[in-house]
Amino acid sequence: MPNEIVLWNAKLPKEGRLKFRDEYYATIEECAKKKKSLEISNGSPEHAARLMETFFKYGRKRVFIFTGKLEHVYDADDMIDEALTFLNKPDCSLTIAFADKGVLDTDIKNHAFIKGIISDSNAAKKFKLYDAREWFSEISHFALMDNSAYRYEIDHDKSQAIANFNDVKTVQRLEAIAESITGNSKEISFDGGSA
Repeated sequence: MPNEIVLWNAKLPKEGRLKFRDEYYATIEECAKKKKSLEISNGSPEHAARLMETFFKYGRKRVFIFTGKLEHVYDADDMIDEALTFLNKPDCSLTIAFADKGVLDTDIKNHAFIKGIISDSNAAKKFKLYDAREWFSEISHFALMDNSAYRYEIDHDKSQAIANFNDVKTVQRLEAIAESITGNSKEISFDGGSA
């Protein structure tokens, strides 16, 4: 992967890690702004969170997230704020499908991120949540922004993922998987049952 950005070098002194983190975040921001095609290594929860915040910041229509659970990446208030800002733009929508068999319906509904979204009546209208545990628990997690950006977990156990802000072909392949996931999963409602 010649264009890959090294995610993190724990051997660097703290100042070096902070400088590297700032440069990494600047690269994500630049790729998003310019819709630059660059394969970015994105494995740690901290970096995944920054990438997803960037998806919400630059998304124009749709963000789709297929995940095991929401912990570690979607916990911060900044993430909720970016998601609400995104959902309050005209014609924007957010779909989340979760597949971790250890997650209870009540856990997912009571997660701070979900509660933050559904507490905003306008955002709640543009949000769908799917239970994909029955059929899709073995599929790699991924996220899509509009029709060009993605984040794809290569190896969840080793925290290895890649992202790109301008790879239409990969997004099209992942979009077909996303449609299969939502078409074959149970939509979760917030009035006590499923939709």
